[in-house]
Amino acid sequence: MGSKVHLKRHLEADELHRLYKEAKDATARTHLQIIWLLTSGRSAQFVAEVTGYTPRWVSVIVGRYNEAGVAGLGDQRQFNPGARPLLDASQQRRLRDSLGDPPPDYGLWTGRSGAEL
Repeated sequence: MGSKVHLKRHLEADELHRLYKEAKDATARTHLQIIWLLTSGRSAQFVAEVTGYTPRWVSVIVGRYNEAGVAGLGDQRQFNPGARPLLDASQQRRLRDSLGDPPPDYGLWTGRSGAEL
């Protein structure tokens, strides 16, 4: 990544600095710091070094900001749908029902004993 990045001016540097200083969430605060520093004229390489992010990740944060403004910053994992379940609905139901009974060997339920159902 070169030192120049295309950054939409959703907010001015002073407003970004205020939001950065007031942010309670560590991830959002660092993302705001990245955008604030870039808006203030710092190079992307400098911002990556100061924040400990890779240049590639700085470009991802810039892309989120360009697309959605401040709402695109911060931890976005809550929007990750996660992996598809390994068990279908009937298999999940059978496992859930079986866990109410003792395991087949009358010991403790383990991942293996559950998988053998």
